[in-house]
Amino acid sequence: MTAAVELREVLATVRITQVSHHLERHLDRALMAHQLSFRRYVTLSVIAEAGQVSRADLARILQISPQAVGGVVRRLLSAGLVKRRGSEPGLPLEISITPAGEAALAASTPIAHAAERAALADLPAESRAVLRQALESMLHALY
Repeated sequence: MTAAVELREVLATVRITQVSHHLERHLDRALMAHQLSFRRYVTLSVIAEAGQVSRADLARILQISPQAVGGVVRRLLSAGLVKRRGSEPGLPLEISITPAGEAALAASTPIAHAAERAALADLPAESRAVLRQALESMLHALY
């Protein structure tokens, strides 16, 4: 049996990581009906927004390893949600969304937004706005 450990002074980074992990799991469960995970949903969203993008660019945008992007893209390819466009030798393959991917994204976006709202529902609206602004400020400061 594992006992919960209470840390007296937890770094904000630890709490941010914990919240991120739990939110991702919450969104994974909500998106499961569309055969998407949160990571696949976000990747599909980025591809749709970009029009076409390389795996290296996806890794940079999503802040995940190229290997992780490769796994996500393979799953999206096998589901028919994205396609790869061949390029000239030496140039990266471009990934773009398919009509099925557009349909999946359109159907899952309201679910993802509703799941996030539900996960944050216990926070007053003002606190949600402050949280969003604080996270945006942190991202801006860290880049």
